[in-house]
Amino acid sequence: MEGKGQVDHKQKGRAFVFWPLVGRGDVHRLSLRQLLTKYFAGSRSELLMELLSDERITREELRQLVSLIRSRRQEQV
Repeated sequence: MEGKGQVDHKQKGRAFVFWPLVGRGDVHRLSLRQLLTKYFAGSRSELLMELLSDERITREELRQLVSLIRSRRQEQV
């Protein structure tokens, strides 16, 4: 991770102390992009269909997804 510029470190005695150089949100976005590329050929719809086919998704999660999709549609208009 240090080679990728995500963390840095310093030596404190015999221990190495590491700290992040990028925010959690940036790491989440990068990880999701890599997941999309590696497993879903970059297709967001394929990822979403896979998530929706999981029987463990709750009604509340479905409601949130519908709300997000509607919101994005309105932004596109």
